[in-house]
Amino acid sequence: MLCALIQNGAVGAIVTLQENQVQAMGAIFDAVINITNMSPQPQIGWAFDGVNIICPSMRLTKLAFRLRFTNSELIAIYTAAQTNFLIQAAIDNNLSATYIDLSLVTTQSFVGYLASLGIITSQRMTTILTTPPAITEVFVPGVG
Repeated sequence: MLCALIQNGAVGAIVTLQENQVQAMGAIFDAVINITNMSPQPQIGWAFDGVNIICPSMRLTKLAFRLRFTNSELIAIYTAAQTNFLIQAAIDNNLSATYIDLSLVTTQSFVGYLASLGIITSQRMTTILTTPPAITEVFVPGVG
């Protein structure tokens, strides 16, 4: 089974364990949580409140949002922005923003619009919008 190893109130590691290994790992870590069927799958760094593993905020740094797009997708976006003022306005908005929140309708609409134009695929749209932020992607107020 896929397990999150909890240390100091957060997921410290994710490992595959056999049932007979869970108790031994429980002696080393604060908790061992079976995450096999959890959706979204918890990641290292996610918080643990003593009962539940908590998905972090869907707020990304602006750079982290940019890095969710491949280089070829970014080239296509900037090329389209030369004649598509909706794309240009969205780029300007993102540059002016403090962070990018993947849960906002405006963010989802922009990425959906890119998919509707064929700039990204619908599968990439889903990946960009629904992948929970890695700890290095999370926007932290007052940092940076």
